[in-house]
Amino acid sequence: MQVCIVKLKSSDMEFLEKIFKNQKKVDMTLLNKIKNFAEVSRDNITGVIDVISDELMEYGFSENSEPNEYGLKVENLLDKINKFRLECP
Repeated sequence: MQVCIVKLKSSDMEFLEKIFKNQKKVDMTLLNKIKNFAEVSRDNITGVIDVISDELMEYGFSENSEPNEYGLKVENLLDKINKFRLECP
């Protein structure tokens, strides 16, 4: 299994942690691996993307289906995490 390390700025990590806490059904073990710069698989990164996507769908759009301010911030983090997934062998 190929593994990679996800490195985020502290502000992005804090935001990711907030998202994981909002999405109560998720396994916090994965978040802890990322926080501790442990190796994660591409599938793990895809799992993080799924959690962020759920957050975006739940809280990231205004009534007119346009991204709200929070949604833009979530999308930005999603782009950063997806970059790691694409670069992971």
